[in-house]
Amino acid sequence: ESRYRTIVETVQEGIWMIDAMGATTFANDRLGEMFGYEPAEMLTRTVSDLMHEADQPLAIVSLAGLESANEHLDFRFQRKDGSDLWAIVSANRLLDEAGSYFGTLATLTDITARREQEEARRTSEQQLERAERVAHLGHWSLELATDALTWSDEHCRIFGRQPADGSPSHREALDQVHPEDRPILARLVARTISDGTPYEVEIRVIRPDGSLVTVESRGTREVDSDGVAIRLVGTAQDVSQRKQAGRELRSNQELLRQAQKMEAIGNLAGGIAHDFNNLLTAIIGFNEMALDEEPLTNTVRTYLEEALKSAERAATLTRQLLAFSRRQILHLEIIDINAVVTDMSRLLGRVIGEDIQLDTVLDPAKTWVRADPGQMEQVILNLAVNARDAMAAGAHLTIQTRNIELDAVRSTLYGMVRGPCVQLSVTDTGMGITKADLAQIFEPFFTTKPPGHGTGMGLATVYGIVKQSEGHVAVASEVGVGTTFDVYLPQAAADVAVKAAARAKPQLFSGNETILLVEDEPEVRKLAGTVLQRAGYTVLVAADGEAAIKAVGRHKGAIELLLTDVVMPGMNGPALAALLIKVRPAMKVLFMSGYPGDALQRQDVLQDGATYIAKPFRPRALAQKVRELLDRPHRSRRLAAPAGRASATRS
Repeated sequence: ESRYRTIVETVQEGIWMIDAMGATTFANDRLGEMFGYEPAEMLTRTVSDLMHEADQPLAIVSLAGLESANEHLDFRFQRKDGSDLWAIVSANRLLDEAGSYFGTLATLTDITARREQEEARRTSEQQLERAERVAHLGHWSLELATDALTWSDEHCRIFGRQPADGSPSHREALDQVHPEDRPILARLVARTISDGTPYEVEIRVIRPDGSLVTVESRGTREVDSDGVAIRLVGTAQDVSQRKQAGRELRSNQELLRQAQKMEAIGNLAGGIAHDFNNLLTAIIGFNEMALDEEPLTNTVRTYLEEALKSAERAATLTRQLLAFSRRQILHLEIIDINAVVTDMSRLLGRVIGEDIQLDTVLDPAKTWVRADPGQMEQVILNLAVNARDAMAAGAHLTIQTRNIELDAVRSTLYGMVRGPCVQLSVTDTGMGITKADLAQIFEPFFTTKPPGHGTGMGLATVYGIVKQSEGHVAVASEVGVGTTFDVYLPQAAADVAVKAAARAKPQLFSGNETILLVEDEPEVRKLAGTVLQRAGYTVLVAADGEAAIKAVGRHKGAIELLLTDVVMPGMNGPALAALLIKVRPAMKVLFMSGYPGDALQRQDVLQDGATYIAKPFRPRALAQKVRELLDRPHRSRRLAAPAGRASATRS
């Protein structure tokens, strides 16, 4: 007995005996040390006390009812101080003379340090893989004795291969190198193997789909204890975009500065739009309601009308800023650019005047794109007006459309998807644009016109609309010759049917339904509530998401419509809608905002039966939108709630 006790108390494994109910009947000192308990305390602990919460169900079944002897299992336990203890458990069933089970004898080997090391290694590998993907940088290894080649996942992607297919053979990899570059690479590799000089070279790689990429390859050798080269290791980085941009642009730094400047201006425009549009909503709405009051003197009516005109001009300027900053809601449809140009021809003729000749050269094929038709009309009109202001009498304005194939170089430069696209070109024979002005041509409020002639928002609006439509706009000009603006838009599938659904506008915008109004701005909340109540609706008013939830809980009757702001403190509109739809599935949703940011597009909630009205809105427009939505046939929808509380703050 003394010999056995000495063995049990000196081994590095914990020895644990439990009965059929999971209670501890014996524990050696080492087991107590592992768990941080005194020997006497261990005897008061059960399997449930010591197991980690996540592993308890499996552990109780496994340790108390093994199907076979000498089971080896990895379990996570919990020490006295609350820290995790990982251990390999080797367990055996204990049977009495009659063969009945009465307990389990287990030995525990502490593997916590090993598990932590493995977890750290996995985390490190994941971080490395993410870094490689961001940098388009892959790594590789070549065993010189066996010619076995190993590639990282990102290296496979650079060469146009699927990581799941594994690394190619050395010969297959060399076959992808452009024939003209293979001799250079072979000489550098041979030198590295012979004298250890690391190499760095740019090579062209032919992908399986036939596309060509430029790769910056680096390599060095590893040697054994005798100094003999045993393997080559290195990296490969896709530098195609950098090379292409370098060929097309004079300076990458200039391009970066320009992009940062445009982004900063866009962020500023979007940041002020929400609060500014809230103010304009109240100003326009209360002015309109005041104009409906009788009696009004002519003087007062004139004052109100002038104030309303000024507010509407301010609202137009805000819409232009939002267009530039790419933060407006687009109503996307499949449209034919040829049809848009044709329909606008008469209007454009009046805009540019009779002394300028307008020519249209349209692609014979349909020019299908997925875009907002109203915004595309704005693009064409703004480009035509800009051209008109640069031309004298007798000049020519040409609008041309073409279906083209966007190659790899231009798709990279334009930030577009490679493939078929529609090119819309507007060319004038005007005075042209200087190189200094070209660098600022799309900036808001930049204009070469004299004071009082234009706001400088026309081309900025074009830039924002095209970029938000996943396209690109380019300009080429020569002083004294003329200017061409080229708009590129991804081509939509030609077999998509385009139907303009003509809907008769209702004349009466009143009703008796119940509407839940959620708006954190007091002025807008008061205006919208007044408009809806005057139209006959029962209005439940809430200043934020939590108040709205309480209002729904108190209201026993039906709530036909939720009218909510998008950007609110605490819980934003989409998150609130997603929550309330679960308890009121028949309730329809109308979002409103002066600056929704990405909250609507990111979750595609407008695709799921909800709709949107932009601030500032006029009282009649709100009443009409509410009535149209209430009259629309109900369809099921799944509004996706953002992760967490989905709080939103203003810029």
